[in-house]
Amino acid sequence: MAQIKSKQISDINASITSVINTTSINALSDVDTSTAAPTNGQALVWENSSSKWKPGTVSGGGGARITITNKTSNFAITDPVASSVYEEHYTMDSTSALTFTLPTAVGNNGLTYHITRINTGGVTVATVSAQTISGLSSVSIPTQWGNLTVRSNDANWIIC
Repeated sequence: MAQIKSKQISDINASITSVINTTSINALSDVDTSTAAPTNGQALVWENSSSKWKPGTVSGGGGARITITNKTSNFAITDPVASSVYEEHYTMDSTSALTFTLPTAVGNNGLTYHITRINTGGVTVATVSAQTISGLSSVSIPTQWGNLTVRSNDANWIIC
């Protein structure tokens, strides 16, 4: 068996150190930080058009506050929010009965709605098509200050 000489070990060590010191993340074939250098707080985000990871600001995710939208008449969500939004909160404010109609659950997996009745008028939460809310075609919020939270499972709405 051949023995490794200390000079060979030293040469290997120097080669490894050289590679480590001169290699950057740009050496990866699908990463580009040389065209646009990252700035403080950015992360690598996927850019589909170039099929590369590039520096960018991460949108969505934790830390964002949920805005509360007040409605005073019947309301139907026909076009759900951007896919980066995971939940919305609506208050239903009327002395007359109101209906809040959810959008389709299909294609909105994980999307959550909080609906709160803040006045004396009854609130019914309804669905589109033959979709259900935990097996029901609609759900009433029976009392003032009562609320309902529902989440899409990509086929129907589930009460949380």
